Amino acid sequence: FVTTDISPTKGYNGPIPILVGMSLNGKITDVLLFYHEEPLGYFSIDLPKFAAQFKDKSIFDPIKIGENVDAISRATMTLEAASRGIRVGARQVIRALLNEG
Repeated sequence: FVTTDISPTKGYNGPIPILVGMSLNGKITDVLLFYHEEPLGYFSIDLPKFAAQFKDKSIFDPIKIGENVDAISRATMTLEAASRGIRVGARQVIRALLNEG
């Protein structure tokens, strides 16, 4: 799913579209950032290290900055929005799949 299609959260400069792969058991398999207009730098969501943190996380995990997601250097609106979009979107997708079955 793409976060902006499921759970449109906004960062500092607007929506952050992130492609999230999931398994049918509710685990995140991969995260890919399409593009964004957020500030760049050592605290950016562009860093592969940020996206890699989500792999193998479950929808039951907090997926929250400071709990089980490292903010890389500092928590910002961008990092919070990206994490929230992934967390909320993943839970909504699984809920929708369970309701179909």
